[in-house]
Amino acid sequence: MTHAEVRPYNGAPTLFINDQPYPPYAYYLPVPIKAYIEQFRDAGIHLFTWGWSDIISHSRDLCWIGPETYDYTAFDKEVETFVNADKDCYLFPRLAVSPPGWWYDLHPDEMNVYDDGEKEGVSLASIVWRKEAGEALRRLVRHAIEGPHGEHFIGFQITGGVNEWFYWTRKLPDFSGPA
Repeated sequence: MTHAEVRPYNGAPTLFINDQPYPPYAYYLPVPIKAYIEQFRDAGIHLFTWGWSDIISHSRDLCWIGPETYDYTAFDKEVETFVNADKDCYLFPRLAVSPPGWWYDLHPDEMNVYDDGEKEGVSLASIVWRKEAGEALRRLVRHAIEGPHGEHFIGFQITGGVNEWFYWTRKLPDFSGPA
């Protein structure tokens, strides 16, 4: 398995991959595009991140399609696109742990409630969401690192809640039952 960490080097925080300092330049697009990956590869950049979903526009969903139901087909195709375009690539996908739409239908009482009564997104205090999304995240990470291209993964950037771990609003959140 590939080992990645940030640690001091010549007085500055530095990305290390397999104990070697590594340039921190990375490709980001919502979805992998082979021609762009090849251009980055040819420029000497082999670090890639990606993500897009209906959940959070700059993060990939967890392949969580129903209660205890997962489909990794699209994720695997995305990984294949990277590896086929750059055999030396390192990956850290952006993953949205926020629930998919079907989840809110099953758990309406786990939603964030603003001071005016409007509901939007999940309550960050929801134990149900943390448990179920945590399991979906564990499954996807395990699928990625134990899969045929596991050595290409150096980490996972996690986003969640309504967006980046806080509520994007001028209203007062969270008056839900879980909170």
